[in-house]
Amino acid sequence: MSEEEKLREQIKHITAERNKYHTELTDLKLATLRQDVDDHETRIRTLETIATRSNVLYALATGGGLISIVTLFRTLALFP
Repeated sequence: MSEEEKLREQIKHITAERNKYHTELTDLKLATLRQDVDDHETRIRTLETIATRSNVLYALATGGGLISIVTLFRTLALFP
């Protein structure tokens, strides 16, 4: 095996290893982005639930009466 062939084999090996690491890094970045999106959606849903419940409780506190109580039960049923 000539020196040139040895170098070509080394280059192929290094290139394959680099591609493997690049693929792993890309997969890790994608997994991180997916986790961030899931976390963001969860935070938004939680904030919407808190806001809805707060609005209902505010309506009850300010004298919304029977209609507000019905709304409260509906809200609690929709957002356990």
